[in-house]
Amino acid sequence: MQEFGPHLEWYDYIEVLNEQKPPSPEAHVKLAQFFMYCMTIANTWGIKLALFSHSVGTPEPADWDAIADTGIFEAAAQWGHCISLHEYNLNGVGGCLYRYRDLYERIILPRRLNIPLYITEYNVDVADAGNADLMFANWTAYDDEVSRDPYVAGVHIYSTGEVPSDYRPTIYGLWEQYRAYAISVRDRPNAS
Repeated sequence: MQEFGPHLEWYDYIEVLNEQKPPSPEAHVKLAQFFMYCMTIANTWGIKLALFSHSVGTPEPADWDAIADTGIFEAAAQWGHCISLHEYNLNGVGGCLYRYRDLYERIILPRRLNIPLYITEYNVDVADAGNADLMFANWTAYDDEVSRDPYVAGVHIYSTGEVPSDYRPTIYGLWEQYRAYAISVRDRPNAS
């Protein structure tokens, strides 16, 4: 917290972990308890956390049920923390996109909790990282779809940072086109 404290003006949430994959509902409970502890520390510093940061397909519904039983979602809503998840377009193979809807429609919304969701990693499969047309079509289609969900607060394209990745050359080549797209839809409200 001391390291992040001087930089509070530059971020809204801190993502504590990245793509952990607990092997069972019991292990997910331990992870939720870890995040509860982290939230109590973050609250004393006035810092908000992005909870979970699970990779594609994690966790399963039974894991979310076990997590929910810990009271973490009520605490996150009370203290203003968010949930972060990762999704990648599987180009028709698999079914991991929009799995966050199960969490929100089955657990969070029925409890009338206000917890923003950030998709902190989204892109096409790494095998398609060099296909600019496919990548741009997926970005815009995904943006259009997630805008239907009022609790989705934002989506971050993977990877625009300094981490070397196969995605970066294509992403940077699409930057101006995507910026123009984003400007064209900036006044579109999410569903309510």
